[in-house]
Amino acid sequence: ATTGADGTATVTFRTPGTVVVKATKAGSVTSAAERVTVTAPEPGDPPPPPPVQPGPDTVAPTAAFSPALRDGKVFSRRNAPRELSGTVSADPSGLRSVRLSILRRRGGKCWTFRDTTERFKRHKCGGKWYFRIGDRADWSYLLPRKLPKGRYTIGVMAVDKAFNESRTTVGIRVR
Repeated sequence: ATTGADGTATVTFRTPGTVVVKATKAGSVTSAAERVTVTAPEPGDPPPPPPVQPGPDTVAPTAAFSPALRDGKVFSRRNAPRELSGTVSADPSGLRSVRLSILRRRGGKCWTFRDTTERFKRHKCGGKWYFRIGDRADWSYLLPRKLPKGRYTIGVMAVDKAFNESRTTVGIRVR
Protein backbone atom coordinates (compact mmCIF):
# COMPACT_ATOMS: atom_id res chain seq x y z
CA ALA A 1 0.00 0.00 0.00
CA THR A 2 1.11 3.57 -0.57
CA THR A 3 0.51 6.09 2.18
CA GLY A 4 -1.78 9.04 1.74
CA ALA A 5 -0.82 12.67 2.34
CA ASP A 6 -1.38 12.17 6.08
CA GLY A 7 1.08 9.23 6.20
CA THR A 8 -1.52 6.51 6.80
CA ALA A 9 -2.37 3.50 4.66
CA THR A 10 -5.20 0.97 4.67
CA VAL A 11 -4.32 -2.62 3.87
CA THR A 12 -6.97 -5.29 3.24
CA PHE A 13 -6.16 -9.01 3.35
CA ARG A 14 -8.35 -11.65 1.70
CA THR A 15 -7.96 -14.34 4.35
CA PRO A 16 -7.48 -14.38 8.14
CA GLY A 17 -4.10 -15.41 9.56
CA THR A 18 -0.73 -13.97 10.53
CA VAL A 19 1.09 -11.68 8.12
CA VAL A 20 4.35 -9.75 8.30
CA VAL A 21 4.18 -6.01 7.59
CA LYS A 22 7.21 -3.81 6.88
CA ALA A 23 7.37 -0.09 6.00
CA THR A 24 9.96 1.42 3.65
CA LYS A 25 10.78 4.88 2.40
CA ALA A 26 13.58 5.84 0.00
CA GLY A 27 16.46 7.44 1.85
CA SER A 28 15.26 6.16 5.25
CA VAL A 29 15.98 3.16 7.38
CA THR A 30 13.52 0.31 6.74
CA SER A 31 11.22 -0.45 9.68
CA ALA A 32 11.47 -3.67 11.62
CA ALA A 33 9.05 -6.34 10.42
CA GLU A 34 5.89 -6.58 12.53
CA ARG A 35 3.70 -9.68 12.81
CA VAL A 36 0.02 -8.78 12.57
CA THR A 37 -2.95 -11.07 13.13
CA VAL A 38 -5.69 -10.67 10.52
CA THR A 39 -9.18 -11.67 11.67
CA ALA A 40 -12.32 -12.29 9.65
CA PRO A 41 -14.99 -9.57 9.90
CA GLU A 42 -17.86 -10.20 12.29
CA PRO A 43 -21.42 -10.26 10.93
CA GLY A 44 -22.74 -6.69 10.93
CA ASP A 45 -19.29 -5.07 10.68
CA PRO A 46 -19.19 -2.28 8.12
CA PRO A 47 -17.50 -3.24 4.84
CA PRO A 48 -13.86 -2.26 4.48
CA PRO A 49 -13.25 1.07 2.77
CA PRO A 50 -12.59 0.91 -0.97
CA PRO A 51 -8.94 1.07 -1.96
CA VAL A 52 -7.63 4.58 -2.39
CA GLN A 53 -6.75 5.27 -6.01
CA PRO A 54 -3.77 7.60 -6.25
CA GLY A 55 -4.16 10.69 -8.39
CA PRO A 56 -1.95 11.39 -11.37
CA ASP A 57 1.74 11.84 -10.63
CA THR A 58 2.55 15.52 -11.10
CA VAL A 59 5.68 15.81 -8.95
CA ALA A 60 9.13 15.18 -10.40
CA PRO A 61 11.77 13.16 -8.56
CA THR A 62 14.60 15.28 -7.18
CA ALA A 63 18.19 14.63 -8.23
CA ALA A 64 21.15 15.47 -6.02
CA PHE A 65 24.93 15.30 -6.30
CA SER A 66 27.18 13.51 -3.84
CA PRO A 67 28.53 15.80 -1.08
CA ALA A 68 32.01 15.73 -2.68
CA LEU A 69 30.65 17.78 -5.60
CA ARG A 70 29.17 20.86 -4.00
CA ASP A 71 28.38 24.21 -5.62
CA GLY A 72 31.33 26.63 -5.71
CA LYS A 73 34.01 24.05 -4.88
CA VAL A 74 37.48 24.65 -6.37
CA PHE A 75 39.68 21.68 -7.29
CA SER A 76 43.34 21.50 -8.20
CA ARG A 77 43.98 19.73 -11.51
CA ARG A 78 45.41 16.77 -9.59
CA ASN A 79 42.27 16.46 -7.41
CA ALA A 80 39.75 17.22 -10.17
CA PRO A 81 36.79 14.85 -10.17
CA ARG A 82 36.68 11.93 -12.56
CA GLU A 83 33.59 10.20 -11.16
CA LEU A 84 30.34 12.13 -10.86
CA SER A 85 27.68 10.59 -8.64
CA GLY A 86 24.52 11.25 -6.69
CA THR A 87 21.00 10.08 -5.94
CA VAL A 88 17.44 10.59 -7.12
CA SER A 89 14.48 10.64 -4.74
CA ALA A 90 11.80 7.96 -4.92
CA ASP A 91 8.84 8.61 -7.22
CA PRO A 92 5.40 6.93 -7.28
CA SER A 93 5.45 6.35 -11.04
CA GLY A 94 9.07 5.12 -11.09
CA LEU A 95 12.24 6.53 -12.57
CA ARG A 96 12.47 6.68 -16.38
CA SER A 97 15.96 8.15 -16.79
CA VAL A 98 18.81 10.09 -15.26
CA ARG A 99 20.62 12.51 -17.58
CA LEU A 100 23.85 14.44 -17.18
CA SER A 101 25.21 17.69 -18.65
CA ILE A 102 28.78 18.98 -18.31
CA LEU A 103 29.51 22.46 -19.69
CA ARG A 104 33.11 23.79 -19.58
CA ARG A 105 34.09 27.48 -19.84
CA ARG A 106 37.62 28.75 -20.32
CA GLY A 107 38.97 31.90 -21.95
CA GLY A 108 35.54 33.08 -23.10
CA LYS A 109 34.90 29.81 -25.00
CA CYS A 110 32.59 26.94 -24.07
CA TRP A 111 32.52 23.20 -24.61
CA THR A 112 30.05 20.49 -23.66
CA PHE A 113 30.90 16.87 -22.87
CA ARG A 114 29.51 14.37 -25.38
CA ASP A 115 28.84 10.83 -24.26
CA THR A 116 29.18 9.37 -27.76
CA THR A 117 32.78 10.57 -28.30
CA GLU A 118 33.68 10.93 -24.60
CA ARG A 119 35.23 14.31 -25.41
CA PHE A 120 34.38 17.98 -25.01
CA LYS A 121 33.01 19.62 -28.16
CA ARG A 122 32.67 23.38 -28.80
CA HIS A 123 29.24 24.57 -27.77
CA LYS A 124 27.27 27.77 -27.36
CA CYS A 125 27.96 29.35 -23.97
CA GLY A 126 24.87 29.06 -21.80
CA GLY A 127 23.55 26.07 -23.75
CA LYS A 128 23.17 22.58 -22.33
CA TRP A 129 23.59 19.07 -23.71
CA TYR A 130 22.08 16.33 -21.55
CA PHE A 131 22.85 12.66 -22.21
CA ARG A 132 21.27 9.60 -20.62
CA ILE A 133 23.33 7.76 -18.00
CA GLY A 134 20.77 5.25 -16.71
CA ASP A 135 17.59 4.73 -14.75
CA ARG A 136 18.84 3.99 -11.22
CA ALA A 137 18.21 6.12 -8.14
CA ASP A 138 21.88 5.82 -7.14
CA TRP A 139 23.69 7.07 -10.22
CA SER A 140 27.31 7.59 -11.20
CA TYR A 141 29.27 8.42 -14.33
CA LEU A 142 32.98 7.77 -14.82
CA LEU A 143 34.70 10.28 -17.08
CA PRO A 144 37.53 8.99 -19.30
CA ARG A 145 39.97 11.31 -17.45
CA LYS A 146 39.95 14.00 -14.78
CA LEU A 147 38.36 17.29 -15.75
CA PRO A 148 40.85 19.78 -17.29
CA LYS A 149 41.25 23.39 -16.13
CA GLY A 150 38.15 25.56 -16.44
CA ARG A 151 34.83 26.49 -14.90
CA TYR A 152 32.12 23.85 -15.06
CA THR A 153 28.36 23.81 -14.80
CA ILE A 154 27.34 20.22 -14.18
CA GLY A 155 23.66 19.37 -14.34
CA VAL A 156 21.70 16.24 -13.55
CA MET A 157 18.13 15.73 -14.75
CA ALA A 158 15.71 13.15 -13.33
CA VAL A 159 12.70 12.11 -15.43
CA ASP A 160 9.96 9.87 -14.02
CA LYS A 161 7.65 7.54 -15.94
CA ALA A 162 4.95 10.22 -15.93
CA PHE A 163 7.46 12.48 -17.78
CA ASN A 164 7.89 14.92 -14.87
CA GLU A 165 11.45 16.21 -14.78
CA SER A 166 13.66 18.14 -12.41
CA ARG A 167 17.15 19.57 -12.91
CA THR A 168 19.86 20.25 -10.36
CA THR A 169 23.13 22.01 -11.20
CA VAL A 170 26.42 22.72 -9.47
CA GLY A 171 29.18 25.08 -10.52
CA ILE A 172 32.78 24.06 -9.85
CA ARG A 173 36.23 25.21 -10.92
CA VAL A 174 39.38 23.29 -11.75
CA ARG A 175 42.56 25.40 -11.50
